[in-house]
Amino acid sequence: MSPVRDVTLTAAAPTAALSRVQTGVGFLRAGLLLPTGAGGLRLGCAWQGGATQHWTAAGLAGTARPAVRVHDTPEELDVDLLAVHPLARLAVLAWPDEPAAGSGHAAGSGHATGGHAAGGLLVLRTEGGSRVDAPVPTVPVGSTAVLLTAYVVDGRLVLRAEGETVPGGPARACAAYGYDSLRWLDDHHPVP
Repeated sequence: MSPVRDVTLTAAAPTAALSRVQTGVGFLRAGLLLPTGAGGLRLGCAWQGGATQHWTAAGLAGTARPAVRVHDTPEELDVDLLAVHPLARLAVLAWPDEPAAGSGHAAGSGHATGGHAAGGLLVLRTEGGSRVDAPVPTVPVGSTAVLLTAYVVDGRLVLRAEGETVPGGPARACAAYGYDSLRWLDDHHPVP
């Protein structure tokens, strides 16, 4: 199968499969492209390797060589494709920066949220420069969007745009997508 070049995932064509070479080389980097003035979104990722499930988001300490990392500035997510063989599946989530009490602004982002974060694109780039875009729905404050899921099938990473908004924080969205062995302190904070 030929490698994925530039693809936009849609409701009519929600999936794309990376080639085996694209799946096994370097990093798959995901970042958000949001409209000017849109509220800020946070990124997180639930992933599973074997029977073990993991959660990572910006600011969380992880293992020495995690399969997935989220960076604070800019908020981006990296999937280490050298570690893809123990990786079975993952889900990329986004949720609005919660507004500071009475401010009408997202905490830490400097953007007015107006009660939600407006849609945009999740942009994924492979080591070879190929790009896969997935739509980002409008995400109300108090909800979490499952933007994309990926499964390793026959040594290839198969990507699917989900675009589903789940009421509640990342813990509820993870549970809705079968990441139910993760332990959480509350809707947004995993047990360390």
